[in-house]
Amino acid sequence: MGKHRFSKRFDALDLASGEAALALSWRVLREQGAAVLDLTQSNPTLAGFQYPEERIRAIFSRTAALPYHPEPRGMPEARQAIAACYAARGWNIRAEDLILASGSSEAYAYLLKLLCDPGDAVMIPAPGYPLLDFAAMLENVRLVPYLPETAGGDRPQITPASLERSAEDGVRAIGVIQPNNPTGAVLLPEEIAALTSFAEARGISIIVDEVFCDYCRPGVRFTPVQSARAPVFTINGVSKILGMPQVKCSWVHVDGPPDFVQAAGERLELIADTYLSVNTSVQAALPELLALRHGIQGQIRARIARNERAAAELMAECGAAEYAPPEGGWYLVLRFPKEPDDEALALALLKEAGVYTHPGRMFGYRDGCRLVLSLITPETDFTEGLRRILAFVA
Repeated sequence: MGKHRFSKRFDALDLASGEAALALSWRVLREQGAAVLDLTQSNPTLAGFQYPEERIRAIFSRTAALPYHPEPRGMPEARQAIAACYAARGWNIRAEDLILASGSSEAYAYLLKLLCDPGDAVMIPAPGYPLLDFAAMLENVRLVPYLPETAGGDRPQITPASLERSAEDGVRAIGVIQPNNPTGAVLLPEEIAALTSFAEARGISIIVDEVFCDYCRPGVRFTPVQSARAPVFTINGVSKILGMPQVKCSWVHVDGPPDFVQAAGERLELIADTYLSVNTSVQAALPELLALRHGIQGQIRARIARNERAAAELMAECGAAEYAPPEGGWYLVLRFPKEPDDEALALALLKEAGVYTHPGRMFGYRDGCRLVLSLITPETDFTEGLRRILAFVA
């Protein structure tokens, strides 16, 4: 490149990592037309669900040519429709405390801009969603993983001790994903209490990613993170609520002490006004689109339940793999006590068994061998793929 250079923020990227090798092999096999079962499919629009396409097209045909009136926080009608969705779950929020963004990654970027200076840190759960690594890198923010306690199986639990062990100077916020991606763990009331007490004591904010909150298992109680003392920013969006990632609309809800909520809202409005990234047509369509959510979510939940039943039956016959039933979300984490390396296992499965999976290390697991599978994979592919995995490690 000669005298030309890129930003130093990219120096931390390891483009030769095992994860990159796995993705490269997957791309080559697809280009060759190889028959590979993709057990990572997380895009509902490519997973065989039935969408009310005519209604969706009709909705957008009515909103496509609207006049443009910039609303930095988002159109009031859109924010009111979102607030109504929360009210239907029993959580009353104010539409004026919502800020729209084009996706959850942009929502994270807004919050990192709001809360952090370059070099500051955000505590994040490990395991967790790899998107955060890139969002933080692009904002020059450090991530500090905190490791919840694991009391048997793979069900981690956040405790005051687990938070204090990971705390360090320069932390401006603590993130939590609920249900967790990929473990599916849903926060217990005592975990929420630990988080809010920790944040209040240290004078930091809580960032909650609840994009999978509509996919909790029957009987699992989902409790939103709220606090009158510590600032809480909650991220969600239509990618999971509607199973429509192509409809680029997410949001941040601001909660906490009233004076902080007002000040944070004003600053987030300035950030959003700089980009104005959420499509006007999408915002205008949002009230009607959100009314379709129950039919789409019902299909996704049914698929998840069928795949979980298939996994339970297959895993009962196999001693080489273990799993903890998820409490929410649409991922399944398999643990292989006798296998030394999950990236090597994922690559071998791809090349030798024709099954594409994600290694646990991609999600921040630091030890053991784990694979992460998508529970919204079409049932036939999921069952056959899992069968191949279990036969491979037997």
